[in-house]
Amino acid sequence: DLNNEVNGDKKENKEEILDNDKDKTTIENEKKLEIMKEELDKLRKVVIDNIEELSKIKLNKTKIIIEKYFLNNDKLIIIEKLKKNPELQLEFINQLLNPTDPSYSSKPYIEDDLDKQYNTYFSLNVLFTKIYKKERENIREKKIREKFEKLFLQQISLLISLKKESILLKYLEVNMKLYPNYPLKLILNECIENNILDAIIFLYQALGESKNALNLNKTNLDRAFITYLKDEIYDDKTEFLEKLNICINICKENSESLTKGEPTEESKEIHKEGEDLWFNLLETLYKYEEDCEKNQQVEISQYRRKKVQNRLQKCIADLLKQMCLYVGIQNLVEY
Repeated sequence: DLNNEVNGDKKENKEEILDNDKDKTTIENEKKLEIMKEELDKLRKVVIDNIEELSKIKLNKTKIIIEKYFLNNDKLIIIEKLKKNPELQLEFINQLLNPTDPSYSSKPYIEDDLDKQYNTYFSLNVLFTKIYKKERENIREKKIREKFEKLFLQQISLLISLKKESILLKYLEVNMKLYPNYPLKLILNECIENNILDAIIFLYQALGESKNALNLNKTNLDRAFITYLKDEIYDDKTEFLEKLNICINICKENSESLTKGEPTEESKEIHKEGEDLWFNLLETLYKYEEDCEKNQQVEISQYRRKKVQNRLQKCIADLLKQMCLYVGIQNLVEY
């Protein structure tokens, strides 16, 4: 009994020592975390205060540091701080909206309340999907959505102001893939205000407004046709033919989207509207042919007029072949 009692005391002492060691370890770890937090806070402050200088020295390294250790709220502060440097501002907006390397997306040691919702890789996409699917948004979610909608608009605005319209469509395509609920209408309004025609046509198509997309592209087509009339060098790769192909693709994509599902009375009416787009485009080509015959657009030589007429007749024949795939034969015959 005495031996058992002694052994029991020893066991209790060992457990007490182990518990004390655990407490010490916990306290030490908490101190280490606190020190790390303080160091990270210092790092963030130094980087934010000197962001322009650091970016000029080594932009990629600076972006990696920000992606690994900075909260998303910090990134918004950096973006705001760079408003006098639009090139850099665009770089960091792109980094926040379109992360491409998962290795940059480790969580920071200390997260603020807002970042806990979306600071992991692709979390922005998850957040937007969650927000837009809810019938009612709470105030906090609405603020987050507004923040990122502002960033999307800022990104497009910077691309336009920096004369980078040529890559604007690429940005739109990437954002639409990353964010199923990308604010198309807001971006469309921004592009309309700045008269970025290619982007407007693309966004109209994305919104399912094919008629608006076709009508707008026909404006481009009209201008391209005038240029084509004057061009004495016969070229199969003219702007006119490129714009015409865009119009044909708009009609095709619209018709293909309308043929999905079982036919109903409503879908038949919509299908008729799709056919009207094809006939609208065909009518435009016939008008060009007539104008060319009467020289109504510009004065051109007989030789040039004949060339353009031949090309238009080939375009009309090609268009009719495409229409046979999407338009009822009876409607074509009646036309």
